[in-house]
Amino acid sequence: MKRILTAAVLLAISVAVLAKDPQGPKKVSVLGDSYSALAGIIPEGYAPYYPNEACEVVEQSQMWWQIICDKCGFEIEKVNAWSGSALCNTGYGAYNPTSAFIGRTSLLGNPDIILICGGTNDSWGRSPIGDYKYRNWNDEELGCFRPAMVKLLKDLRKNYRKAQIIFVLNSDLSYDIDHSVLKVCAKYKVPVVELHDISKTYDHPNKEGMQQFADQVIPFIKK
Repeated sequence: MKRILTAAVLLAISVAVLAKDPQGPKKVSVLGDSYSALAGIIPEGYAPYYPNEACEVVEQSQMWWQIICDKCGFEIEKVNAWSGSALCNTGYGAYNPTSAFIGRTSLLGNPDIILICGGTNDSWGRSPIGDYKYRNWNDEELGCFRPAMVKLLKDLRKNYRKAQIIFVLNSDLSYDIDHSVLKVCAKYKVPVVELHDISKTYDHPNKEGMQQFADQVIPFIKK
C-alpha cells in the first residue's frame, strides 16, 4: 500500500512539472494612447496621461494592462503608449508620424501577446479615413486611417509571427473608425474587444473603469 501511495505522489509531481510552462510566464506588450500611458513605464519622451488623481488612477497596479497580467499570471514586456497619439500619421489636424501607432510597431520587445488600444484619437481628432489599400502606401495615404490600419496589422504580423494580437476598440467612436477596425481585423484574423459601459472621468478610464476594461479583455486572451 505504501508503494502505491508513493507512486501516486510521484506521478502527481511529474504531471505538475510537465504542466508548468518551461519558458515562464507569458509576456504582454501594449501599443496604445492615453488609455495605456503611465509615466515611468512608457518610454522617455512620450506623453503620459496617468497617474491621474481625477481618475483615481495613481499607480501601476490600477492600470488595465497590469490588472490583466496580475489576474492571468503574465508579465509586462513593453508598454509603448503615447497620450494623444493617432493610429495613422494625422491627428487633430497635424501630421505627426513620430507619435503615430504605425511608427511604433517595432518597439514592443519580444511579446507573446500584443494588446493594441487605438483609434480613439483618430476618431476624436477627425483623422482622414482614406481607402482600403493593402501595400505600397505613400505618405499621404499613411495619414489616413484605413491604409494605416492595414499597415499596422501587417507589420505586427510580420514582426511578431508567434504573438497573439488583440485589438481593443473604445466605445462611442465614429462609425467609420468602428467599421474600418472590424473589417481590417477580420481580414487579418485579429480578435476585437469592443469596450462597453466603461466608467470614465473626462472621457478616460477611472479606477473602476480600468477594472472593467481589464475584465472585458481577459476572455479574449488565449491562456
